[in-house]
Amino acid sequence: MPIYSRAWMSAGAGDVDASANPIIIYAEVKQGNNPVVGARVRAYVSQPDTTARATELELLDNGQAADNQAGDGVYSRYLTVYSTTGRYAVKAQV
Repeated sequence: MPIYSRAWMSAGAGDVDASANPIIIYAEVKQGNNPVVGARVRAYVSQPDTTARATELELLDNGQAADNQAGDGVYSRYLTVYSTTGRYAVKAQV
């Protein structure tokens, strides 16, 4: 059975004030309906300035900090580096 993943940010559409509501990067990793635990998950966040290098974050599924529940297959981490206002994009590598 194949393993699949999806990545997203906690910020919704429209203006976001990251100083008031920290942004969380998420990646869900599953095999069928089962969570994949113990995976190495890296997120790459592209900034609005296309010449800037993407910020790389190791996402965790340990139930601490930005991660709500350990072992659920949802890996996460706070995004703490903001270069400018604009649209950010995220992709994950498992």
